[in-house]
Amino acid sequence: MSDREIILHLSGGTFSLSVGSGDGSITSNLHYDSLREYLEDGDGESSDALDDQYSFGRYEGAIDALESIILAASQAGIDVQGEPFTTALQTTLDAIGSKL
Repeated sequence: MSDREIILHLSGGTFSLSVGSGDGSITSNLHYDSLREYLEDGDGESSDALDDQYSFGRYEGAIDALESIILAASQAGIDVQGEPFTTALQTTLDAIGSKL
């Protein structure tokens, strides 16, 4: 498989994939650089700092997992730019946003 770049624009975020014969890579603009940034965006609704840290970790883990699934699917030859896949990704992003 030749190396190629894929950009997925979804409501709420953008994924950038580098897919090829190697391991490939993926990044997104969905990660927070720090807990402070996460809380400043209004995502930390608890008055308990430990709860906020736990929620931050869960959110970051969910985004890491989603990135891994997208990259693995692309490496396996699945059309990650097709409507069925992008619809499923959008539904997953919406669920992450509302549940975490």
